[in-house]
Amino acid sequence: HTGVIDALAAAGAQIDATDAAGSTALFAAVSAHHGAAAERLLTLGANAGHVRGDGFDALTLAERQRDKAMVLLLERWAPGGAAAGS
Repeated sequence: HTGVIDALAAAGAQIDATDAAGSTALFAAVSAHHGAAAERLLTLGANAGHVRGDGFDALTLAERQRDKAMVLLLERWAPGGAAAGS
């Protein structure tokens, strides 16, 4: 998955492009419990604080899925988090 993400980013794909519901590729990675893809998207500049149409951000989605590893990853990248540059 990360190879595809890198290829799309290199081709100029918008990391935070949204679908009709307001979901981004980061939401897809979180939904699929794919931590490596989520981390790569975040490294490439995905907005961890983006809120989709239903009012959820990626962290809320991970919490609702009870995905502890994803929650920890997203907390690091959330606005104000260590990886986001506090």
